[in-house]
Amino acid sequence: MNRFTSCLFLLVCASGCIPIEDEREGAGVTLECSKTETGGAALECSIVELVNQRRAQGAVCNGAQMPPAGALAINSILQQTARAHAADMAANHYFAHENLSGQSAFDRIGAAGYTFSTAAENIAAGNPSPEETMQQWMTSTTGHCENIMNPDFAHIGVGYAYSESHEYEHLWVQNFGTPL
Repeated sequence: MNRFTSCLFLLVCASGCIPIEDEREGAGVTLECSKTETGGAALECSIVELVNQRRAQGAVCNGAQMPPAGALAINSILQQTARAHAADMAANHYFAHENLSGQSAFDRIGAAGYTFSTAAENIAAGNPSPEETMQQWMTSTTGHCENIMNPDFAHIGVGYAYSESHEYEHLWVQNFGTPL
C-alpha cells in the first residue's frame, strides 16, 4: 500500500553532520550535512538542503506569499529527536505526533535537552524520496509549508525511517526550533 499522509504540530511558548561550535549552551548546532552520507542519513540531509533552498526562494503557503527566510542550521538534538520519532513510528506501526507513551514532540524535544521559545514538528508518510516528501509538505493545507517557511525558526532536525511492514513504509519527521 502506498498512501501518502502528513501532519503538523506547532507550539509557541515564553547524523552525519559536520559539528560547528555554537556559543549557546546546549545548542548542538551543525551547519551542513556531510557529503559522504548514505542511506537514511543522506535522505535526511537532502530534506535539509531542500528546506533551505525553498526558504531562500520564498513560497506560497495556502495562498499566502511567504517571503524568503534565512537558512536553518541542523541541530543535533532536533536531529536525534526527529530520528527517534521516525524510528518509533516505523517500529510500532503508528503515525502521529504523540508517541505511544503519550509524549508530544515538545515533550521529546525538551527531554532531550533543547530549550526552546518556539518549536514545531512536521511528519509525513508514504513518499520514498525527499523531493516528493517536500512537495507533500509544501502543498499541504494544514500548516506544513508555514512551518518550513517560518522566519522565526533557527534550527532543524530531520528523521527518516523505513519499515516494509508499516502501512506507509516511509516515515519522515522534521523538528524545528528556536532556542531561548
